[in-house]
Amino acid sequence: MGQVCFYTRAWHNTIFYLVMKLFNWSIIFALWITSFSYTLITASTTLVTTNSTLVALWSWWLLKAKLSRLFL
Repeated sequence: MGQVCFYTRAWHNTIFYLVMKLFNWSIIFALWITSFSYTLITASTTLVTTNSTLVALWSWWLLKAKLSRLFL
């Protein structure tokens, strides 16, 4: 029996995107923790938790995107 090569291009892409995603989240988390020295923790947490609502409202207002019933 021959050896099976598990290192394919698709596997390489999956690992690359996973590493990039983890790097991206680490940057976001570091910036969020750093923001605590400039704002109150409650204000920072409020901005993080209302982020999806703000994006939806801005896209409705600026891009004239149609909001789904699920959001409303």
